[in-house]
Amino acid sequence: MPANGEWREIEELFFAAERLPPAERSALLDERCGDRHELRRQVERLLAAAETEHDRIAEVVGRAAADVDGAALVEEDDGRVGAYRLLEVIGQGGMGTVYLATRVDGEYRQDVAVKVVREGLARGDARRRFLRERQILARLDHPAVARLLDGGTLADGRPYLVMEHVEGLPIDLYCDRHRLPLRPRLALFLEVCEAVHDAHGHLVVHRDLKPSNILVGPSGHAKLLDFGISKLLGDDLAGGETTFGHRLLTPEFASPEQLRDEPVTTAVDVYALGLLLHRLLTGVGPYAGKPSTAAELRRTICEVEAERPSAAVRKLMASDPARAAEVASERGTMPARLVGLLTGDLDHIVAKALRKEPRERYRSVDRLAADLGRHLEGLPVEARRGDLRYRAGRFVRRHRTVVAAGLAALVALTLGLVGQIREAQRANREALASEQVVGFLTDLFDASDPMETLDTTTVGDLLHRAVARIDGELEDQPLVRARLMATLGRVYHNRGRFDEALPLFEQVLALRRAALPADHPDVATAHLDLADDLRVLGRVDEAMPHYERALELRRRRFGDDSLETAQVLNNLALNLIRKAELPRARELLERALAIRRRDLGPSYLVAQTLHNLTLIAAQEGDAGRARDLARETLAIKAEVLPADHPSTGRTLTLLADAEQDLGDYTDAEAALERALAIFRKAWGETHVDVLTAEGKLAEVHHLEGHVETAEAEQRRVLAAKREHLGAEHPEVARSLVALAGQLGDQGRVGEASPLLEEALAIRSKALGPQHPTTAWTRLLLADALCSARPDGRGLLLAEQGQSVLEAELPRRLPRIEQGRRILAHCAAGDGPGRGTPPTLPERKP
Repeated sequence: MPANGEWREIEELFFAAERLPPAERSALLDERCGDRHELRRQVERLLAAAETEHDRIAEVVGRAAADVDGAALVEEDDGRVGAYRLLEVIGQGGMGTVYLATRVDGEYRQDVAVKVVREGLARGDARRRFLRERQILARLDHPAVARLLDGGTLADGRPYLVMEHVEGLPIDLYCDRHRLPLRPRLALFLEVCEAVHDAHGHLVVHRDLKPSNILVGPSGHAKLLDFGISKLLGDDLAGGETTFGHRLLTPEFASPEQLRDEPVTTAVDVYALGLLLHRLLTGVGPYAGKPSTAAELRRTICEVEAERPSAAVRKLMASDPARAAEVASERGTMPARLVGLLTGDLDHIVAKALRKEPRERYRSVDRLAADLGRHLEGLPVEARRGDLRYRAGRFVRRHRTVVAAGLAALVALTLGLVGQIREAQRANREALASEQVVGFLTDLFDASDPMETLDTTTVGDLLHRAVARIDGELEDQPLVRARLMATLGRVYHNRGRFDEALPLFEQVLALRRAALPADHPDVATAHLDLADDLRVLGRVDEAMPHYERALELRRRRFGDDSLETAQVLNNLALNLIRKAELPRARELLERALAIRRRDLGPSYLVAQTLHNLTLIAAQEGDAGRARDLARETLAIKAEVLPADHPSTGRTLTLLADAEQDLGDYTDAEAALERALAIFRKAWGETHVDVLTAEGKLAEVHHLEGHVETAEAEQRRVLAAKREHLGAEHPEVARSLVALAGQLGDQGRVGEASPLLEEALAIRSKALGPQHPTTAWTRLLLADALCSARPDGRGLLLAEQGQSVLEAELPRRLPRIEQGRRILAHCAAGDGPGRGTPPTLPERKP
């Protein structure tokens, strides 16, 4: 092992010989080593290793020499450098060593990073580069760039600079350890882009952007470090500095023009940002394999086309499934889903940033950042324009001989380009349609009063205005009309205005059927949107053929085990729950859950399906299982959704149902209060979610013994539902039944009967006379009639209701036994106050 004093000489000899052609190295070593055979053996061994592991060997040699310098400097003069005491070495670079230091001049306490040029490099170009770094840092003042605080010269003539000390992890490691999904990764990357763009505005090109030079601290924000090889545009000192020797660049993060020793422009940093973005998205670099020599690495970077992110993940899935699963998990998803997220815009954005020719990349870092911003907002991206021309040009440059070989090859290429042109035209049409939709909605909101708050009423007015405009415009563009109507229909639907959404969804289906092939994916989506709206309106039989058609089309287009098919299985199951076909609904949900878990892992869509399985458990009277499923659902939603997302509120209401059925009224009340806070924040006071949760809370208050308060609450909810949802809405029937139950518990069966008559009429019309929920309502009415006095009609209603329940529901359900008790009560003619069972709470989707 070389002694400390020998490392500096080994380093100097290694880098001097490494720069020379192999044939000239021996003469240099003869001259410098003489008869010191051990010194020569050490240098030759390092040179041989550098042929295959250049970057690592160069770093080890430099670090070993720097460690000697660093340790000595910390020990000399009590480690004082100006107003600072050096504490420990925290980093090594090609030109200098970085120390953690603290201010000790008594002015104030401050931890800093002190960078000192290495002994032996304090003269000539190395010194000038170090001083240039200090000059560059003095120019920059950006929150994402480590700030220069001070600088000076040691007694031995070595310059130093004092910088802000940044604690954190390299950006790629930070993202992986925190398992950041793609969107927050892109947000961090955009912070880096902003800092680099600011540097470019001060005529500074960084030239060494890589994960280790970008740290993310506890605040979650990025800091850009190490401008040691940066260049001032127009500064000739940095010319001719491309070398692997004294670490003036990091080869695997260098651009083709750096390796070709061409003029440096801001395009160098655009390329490096493309490399960084590729790694943040995929966990791997854009070039397959690991070059074994410096020459092979240079050829790869300068000549081999960069692999697109989605292709890199696909290749990883094939070669190392375990690693692919780990990479996807670090991004909060599954491998197949990650491929889907990368395919399209992100593939194109990274490819444009990594083009070999600087002029073919983004013209500036802010153009790259703007394109990512457009992607995040769902807008067409610049990177997809001209992509065909670029790929065709690259093909010709790579295969000149093949292209010139004969007409057959030219014809084949031409045919391929025709197909690509058609695809590009289709993409452009879709981009234009998207821009028209965005423009239409932007104009619509711009036309509203800028001083007017967009509360529920205002948004409703805007929606009506939008529908009116669609009817009067875009007559010659049916697919744009359809896309707008679908968007507005979903807004109405999500706000609980299902009746107003329905005609829009019907028109969307008609327009797409007329303008698109019968099996087009957008036709399937139109069927699904219409079916979902019919379902929540209680028109479950009308919804069935649309669900079945959507399922058929998606299976044909995407396959039985696709996520697209799983969506239809999930929503069709909800319709089957409303039809009380619980076994088939459970089967479909379990299939959807298996697909979603396989492809997505813990995700919102997995939670959605678990939520729906909770509904089935509740309807089957298995309150314990319903509670467990609801808790599992909430745990996933807590990871993937904002805390106040309405979907979380809906699962909380199911948890409350289960707690109530288990007799845990305090927990049920707490869950409902949380749900209500979420719903009111999202929807205001009159949304169906708010009114439903308020009705459930009134039931809990009744069970807790707050009888008068609960009755007043339930009557208020009933009146609000009639006013805002309509007198025949299924939710009105739910409140009528709940209020009748509360009155019946007080012995006020005469007041309960008219409420149940009204509920029965609503459900008979909405669900049909043979639906189990209608049959149950008939039994409740029979119970009320028979409890008031012996009643022949009550007995007939009980017989009819129980007959349907026995035919349609599994025998083990509690409702079956409850119905038998009601039937026995009416048959016995017990009269008032005799044999009346407590009303079971309703568990409807």
